[in-house]
Amino acid sequence: MIKRLGIRILMAGAALAALAMTQTTALSQTVKIGLINSYSGFLAQAGDQMEKGITLYIKEHTKDLPPGVRIEIVRRDDATAPEVGRRVAQELITRDRVQLLVGVVGSPIAAAIAPLTAEAKIPFVITNAAGTGIPRISPYVARVSFTLWQQAYPLGKWAAKQNWKTAFTAVSDFIPGHDAEGAFTKGWTDAGLQMLGSGRFPTTNR
Repeated sequence: MIKRLGIRILMAGAALAALAMTQTTALSQTVKIGLINSYSGFLAQAGDQMEKGITLYIKEHTKDLPPGVRIEIVRRDDATAPEVGRRVAQELITRDRVQLLVGVVGSPIAAAIAPLTAEAKIPFVITNAAGTGIPRISPYVARVSFTLWQQAYPLGKWAAKQNWKTAFTAVSDFIPGHDAEGAFTKGWTDAGLQMLGSGRFPTTNR
């Protein structure tokens, strides 16, 4: 699940974190930031929104950088695939020598990248991936977006107040879908109501 309206706002937060990091750098320095995004694959639409948010924020706030400091964004496409995301993250760390990783739409991709940040001791600011457990994978991971529990649990509680008696969930079969399923179910059953069941469908089925 992607909260489209929030993506643009959250990208601004990620860019602000990147800008704040430069406050402690020496003058006349380039800060290299590795941006990992879904430019292709089934999450490409959300990736396009993230890209536009970053581009706009940098355009409006480059003037706020300390004198002599510039930001270089190194973009990589994760193709909406965890194995590709991990590979490009490794390349950004070892070959491109980035000082910060930013981005990632899909939770499985973020989960694949997170262990690399602990090994390399490089911060990773997640700007969308909403899987609840991802920041626990590495102490170098921070998320400025949201989790599906924050959305789906209140939805389950709300639904329980509508005088409905039963419910059935249908979610995408990957980390965010599982979180949404669990959160809604808890919100619903905490009210003493019954779930009829649940279904999970491949992420390729849109």
